[in-house]
Amino acid sequence: GVALLSLGGATVEGLHMTLPAMVIAGGLGVLGTAGALYAMNWAQRTVSPTKATLIYALEPVFAAFIGAAAGERLGLWSLGGGALVVLGAIVGELLPERREAVPA
Repeated sequence: GVALLSLGGATVEGLHMTLPAMVIAGGLGVLGTAGALYAMNWAQRTVSPTKATLIYALEPVFAAFIGAAAGERLGLWSLGGGALVVLGAIVGELLPERREAVPA
């Protein structure tokens, strides 16, 4: 279902996508998603859960860099919110785990 979102440009007025272009866009969406999920699952077996969580917490940072390289501008609120999300994931992963006593 999510792969079909890559075909959203086909409904934009003035943008005419041919059937082969839609098939290629859909295929790239499916293959790109499948490739990313395969790489993620493979990597999770080779690193500790803590390292995996910290790496995945950096995903918004990489997205912000790619957006900036593409000419997109992020406001101060967006940057601050993104920093809080990443910081929360890092702190949550690095804090020692607390176990509560279970009543007998």
